[in-house]
Amino acid sequence: MATTAAALHVLGTSEPEALDRAVSEAYAALGWAAAEGGAAGRQVALVPQAGGVTLLDAAAGGPDDGTLKAVALALSRSAGPVAVTEIVDGDTAAFLLFRGGLLADAEIAGDEAAGLPAAERRALWQALFDAPPPDPGALAGATGEAALGLLCAAAGIAPGAAFARYEEAGEGALRLDFVRGAAPAPSGQAPDLAAYHDDDDCPHHRVYPAPWPIEAGRPTRLKYLMLSAGAGFDGLDLALAVDDVAGPALRLERVEAQAFAFFNGQITSGQPLAEGALEPDGSLDGAGWAGRIVPFAVPAVEPETRRRVVVILRLTLSGAVGAAARLRLHAGPVAPVAVPLALPALRVAAIRPEWVPRGGAVKDDYDRLMQLELNQPSVATLLAILRPGGEAMLADLRARVEGWLASLAPPPGTVVEMRTAKHMTASGSVTRKRVALPFEGLAKEKAWARWFAAKSDLQRLAIGIRPPGFAHPVGGFLLRRGLRDEVSEAPDAPHAAFWTVAHGDAWEALGTDEAAQRRAFAAWVAGAEVLQAQAYAVAAPPDFDDYDDYAQTHYEVLSGVDWFAEGLRGGQMTEAWCARRLRVVAPEMWLQPEMLAAAGIAEGALAGVAEIAPAGPLRHVVLRDGAALPALEEVLAPVLPGSR
Repeated sequence: MATTAAALHVLGTSEPEALDRAVSEAYAALGWAAAEGGAAGRQVALVPQAGGVTLLDAAAGGPDDGTLKAVALALSRSAGPVAVTEIVDGDTAAFLLFRGGLLADAEIAGDEAAGLPAAERRALWQALFDAPPPDPGALAGATGEAALGLLCAAAGIAPGAAFARYEEAGEGALRLDFVRGAAPAPSGQAPDLAAYHDDDDCPHHRVYPAPWPIEAGRPTRLKYLMLSAGAGFDGLDLALAVDDVAGPALRLERVEAQAFAFFNGQITSGQPLAEGALEPDGSLDGAGWAGRIVPFAVPAVEPETRRRVVVILRLTLSGAVGAAARLRLHAGPVAPVAVPLALPALRVAAIRPEWVPRGGAVKDDYDRLMQLELNQPSVATLLAILRPGGEAMLADLRARVEGWLASLAPPPGTVVEMRTAKHMTASGSVTRKRVALPFEGLAKEKAWARWFAAKSDLQRLAIGIRPPGFAHPVGGFLLRRGLRDEVSEAPDAPHAAFWTVAHGDAWEALGTDEAAQRRAFAAWVAGAEVLQAQAYAVAAPPDFDDYDDYAQTHYEVLSGVDWFAEGLRGGQMTEAWCARRLRVVAPEMWLQPEMLAAAGIAEGALAGVAEIAPAGPLRHVVLRDGAALPALEEVLAPVLPGSR
């Protein structure tokens, strides 16, 4: 059977006893305390070797569950250089080198970008080991086991140490046993708790105060994130307030909590520090719910560092069609130091989605989520896809954005969250920036004019407006340019989108209303160089392709096109595509008559399901009262994404 193993190697000492305390502290930071007389939950052996000590963890013996890497980071701050070696099935090998609490070098089979440049690697290894690293050619031509052997030999790690397992530790090994969930020593202080957000993990929070859709009759998990620093604690108190209830009562079926080591925005180990669950199976009829998870031991973390503990909370809800409510969750440590944190409010609505775009189908859970979002109008979007136009196009767009900002009247203290990203360079790098600015005087910022200049080379400009009292922006603007790569070299079609959370509280906070925004948008579109434009609403702010990921619209995802298999990804933001294919079918659209004529679509046929009026060079198409979108799709079939 091919070898699978993982080990940690401390290269600064050959005495296991000298590492006892440091290793115990590193495991304690991950939620493991020394076992005293009982059954150990985790067994570790420190094995003396020529030139170092090898740490073998019975629970992370191949592949590593993340624990060895987290321990290596901690040990490398005080014990000199530390290496983690991994080999899976004798082929996939990794050699990770840590120094001073940082990952200093990495050699990972098949990943040419993993390690340092050759010259920097030579200098580092010469300084640490007084020997050069293995020859890159020798590593490239070796099997996983052979490559790992070459790396270990160059670093002074004893032969065979990388392939050892806990059960093979001899009598000379120092053995340490740990148990999970020991409570932190009471400090008399409260931990520093803060809400945390990730767009991908918690999309449901971005549409508040509008509702997030859950599928009627199908349990749905919703996620909350919070960070802990400072004092540790044991036990988690949870309180869920429920109001603005409508329709049948929602049910809370399960509550789960997990805590993980967190560094610089990343979970550093897949092994939870603490975890627990409750099954209330209770009706949320306005009375709310409270529960306690114990034990739930979260270690102390120095607040001055970038280390944190992230606590992930998941609520599983279900409800019949029409069930809706606002949820306000509080979480905090058990008394005596009880300081609950108010997490962002969330509104949910149970729906039974019906519309799927023509030719599409719901094939998996991702499609199911896209269908839910497509059928829940929680974010109103005004999208204009523009002709390439250089400085003139950008100047006109800048004037439109400034007019939009001038039409808003949010209260003092409103913050604008700005995100920019440039086009990828020839070396593969993308420059990104994220800043927060006061709403007042935004258009007078020194960088404002540069953002709308062709020489800025921006691929993304995003504005999110967050009034006081809201955890996330409730309106914004997005400019996306097409990608520059081997997939899409044609002239791009810039996508400009204005969006607002479709709820009265959001419109009021922005000091505007939907009708006024639609009128201003329609007037601008009629005079701009537009390929197509749509007014639509789904349960997500708009987004389009960037260099990290392709982003089809909800309509495109569900249209039945296999974007990957057909090699179409990355081309939807080109002028060639947007001049002949719709990106969204919506109740209100502005279309080029040339697009319709080229596809053989007679305006008379459109008039049967929609009202048509001239809007500059475009045709303003509005779905007739009583007509359904599938009927409009039927007429527009030749310009839908899947048309040939």
